[in-house]
Amino acid sequence: MGAKSPHGATLGVISPVRAYREILLSAISHKLNIDCADLSNQQSASKDFFARKPPDVIIIDTGLAELPGITRKIRCRAPSTRIVALGLEGSDEQIVALAEIGVAAFVPRHATFNELIAVIRHTLDGELQCSPKVAAELAHRVSLLSRGRPRGSVLGHLTRREQQVLSLISEGLSNKEIANRLFIQTATVKNHVHHVLAKLKVPSRSEAAAMHPGTPLRDNRKG
Repeated sequence: MGAKSPHGATLGVISPVRAYREILLSAISHKLNIDCADLSNQQSASKDFFARKPPDVIIIDTGLAELPGITRKIRCRAPSTRIVALGLEGSDEQIVALAEIGVAAFVPRHATFNELIAVIRHTLDGELQCSPKVAAELAHRVSLLSRGRPRGSVLGHLTRREQQVLSLISEGLSNKEIANRLFIQTATVKNHVHHVLAKLKVPSRSEAAAMHPGTPLRDNRKG
């Protein structure tokens, strides 16, 4: 059964590129026949639109550096508003980070306009609509996080965020790259790395990475 008609629904778009968001708003409004507003400029009339009646759905460009702060502000001011992240790169850590701050739906960069429309329709119905790959990655990561670590394992002493950081360290990412993946500051990543090394009682990132269950065992013998 298809998604319900979005009649009477409202939608907002937040993106750093004015021409892009104007085209997107026009196309969505025409396709779904719903009220749309540009929420990118906080000094514009769209602020009044948001104050009068929070949009049912807000699409946020994942290219925004302020994405975490904007998302938290929306969730605080309008908890019933559903947030759609547009332009997702497909990283499982990025998906988890976005889900943790309140994003309800994900649209990858390669998605077509019709696929975006489908996501909007299903999001208005309160359903999660994303690509099978994104859905699988999200389900897998949520499962891992909820399962936790065995009590007897030293990794069980790490917080969920520290486990995420350790996972990315094991992939060989730098602090800056980890910060970009998790939408946090580089200084915050440094603090997490420091805590990870201290809790695991190892002197280096490489030794910490070797303790991650996803790191393959290596045979260091020569010959």
